[in-house]
Amino acid sequence: MNTVTALLVSMVPLYVLVGLGFVAKRWLNTDSRSLASILVYILAPLITFYAANTTPLVGQALFLPAFFLMLALCVSWLFYGIGGLAFGQGSARQFLLAATAGSGNAGYFGLGLALVLFPKEQVNLVVLSVLGFIFYMHTLGFYLTARGKFSVAESLVRLAKLPVVYAFVLGLVLNALHVHGSGAEYAEFMSWLRGSYTVLGMMVVGLSVATITAEVIDFRFTVLSLCAKFIVWPLFAGVLLLLAARVGIVFSPEVVQVVWLLSIVPIATNTVTYAHLLGVHSDVSAVAVLVSTLLAVLYVPIVWPLLFRFA
Repeated sequence: MNTVTALLVSMVPLYVLVGLGFVAKRWLNTDSRSLASILVYILAPLITFYAANTTPLVGQALFLPAFFLMLALCVSWLFYGIGGLAFGQGSARQFLLAATAGSGNAGYFGLGLALVLFPKEQVNLVVLSVLGFIFYMHTLGFYLTARGKFSVAESLVRLAKLPVVYAFVLGLVLNALHVHGSGAEYAEFMSWLRGSYTVLGMMVVGLSVATITAEVIDFRFTVLSLCAKFIVWPLFAGVLLLLAARVGIVFSPEVVQVVWLLSIVPIATNTVTYAHLLGVHSDVSAVAVLVSTLLAVLYVPIVWPLLFRFA
């Protein structure tokens, strides 16, 4: 199975879930905010803890979460400035653009593609890299989204109430102390939770898509978000790799391949979840997520082989 076919096959279930979310909103009037609350306050902390607690913390791979966190911060900072020019300083769309630009669908999309492209040892590097995306989205990403509606103090209070950060830190601490959950039942339970998180997360996108009208489609926001994800992210990834080499940090070809792959994934679906939860232009965010996911089906198979040569 070639890359294009594998990508299309892996994406079909995600689009089905988006469609089911659309149906749930249009014909069942499902409350999207309730689903978002379940994702953010119940499922995400448990899954994040499991990932931080079970991912091997070894060797050169320890640089990967920090690398992607730094990359996300750089892109987010750049588009915070661009958003101020495009939408007005202090506007909700400025903050939402900054949060969206720094995100990446490394979990659903990137990991699924890595399972097709990479051997098991390299897939573990992708799993570790996802922690950098998680930490960004559940800290600065959440804060920036909240700033679209709330003051600095109110946004910080809401961030402090977010359990994902505490689950992330606790998982890493216990991991470093070699304290892990065990047993087939535990692993199976966490597999159920990951599946539930994927199902509900993609359905939330569908719920948002169901509320989209021509009046709420923001072409500037969508175009800028796509530029951030598909142009600036791989460009900045290359710059950071060169800077790392200049200071003596030389990554293996396997690590560089992971960097290139995760630098071209589409926008994270969590941007829609948080926008829903906080009541900040979730329809605008949903359009950007949906378009980026659709374009990725063509973009990744074209760009990935070109970037692969640089590894």
